[in-house]
Amino acid sequence: MYVLLYMYFVNMIYLIGGTAKSGKTYLAKKILEENNISYFSTDYLMIALSQIEALDISVDTEDDRSVAKKLSPYLQSMIEAMVYNRIDYLIEGVHITPSLVYTLIKKYPDKIKACFLGYTELSYQEKKADLINHQSRMENCWYKHYSDENMNQLASFLIDYSKALKNECQALDLTYIEVKDITKQVYGMIDDLI
Repeated sequence: MYVLLYMYFVNMIYLIGGTAKSGKTYLAKKILEENNISYFSTDYLMIALSQIEALDISVDTEDDRSVAKKLSPYLQSMIEAMVYNRIDYLIEGVHITPSLVYTLIKKYPDKIKACFLGYTELSYQEKKADLINHQSRMENCWYKHYSDENMNQLASFLIDYSKALKNECQALDLTYIEVKDITKQVYGMIDDLI
């Protein structure tokens, strides 16, 4: 009887990773509108752990990949505790890496669903325009005071990051979604993830 009850009480951890400013938070919020799932952004963990000097996490000077590598063991432990405690959770953030997701799926194949968002097909001019157009609607618009040149560099960096992320996802057979217009794609993404 206990085994049967456990089989029907299946929890799921939903992970949304991806390039910065690819729509991870937007997708998460749309999922939360329709589903009773707890939510966590990896930004909260990053900010908390960056306050501990011994961990040497610098959110101001390190790129997302470096910070993600340092956060990975903490994220893995946190997610494993959620799986163990049978809690449905939606976790999103740039710190969720393909290697972390691959490890978790291998260990908990029926408990983890994940996708990664990026934009490899946009030109840096298109991404720059997208970043500028959505500034006022973004929860964390850390680039709003960037110069034109810095915006060009940021857009180019984010596209390169997306390309590397897409390659990693393909190598590990993980879901990568090319974001063109998240407002038009979001419900298809939800169907794929949930």
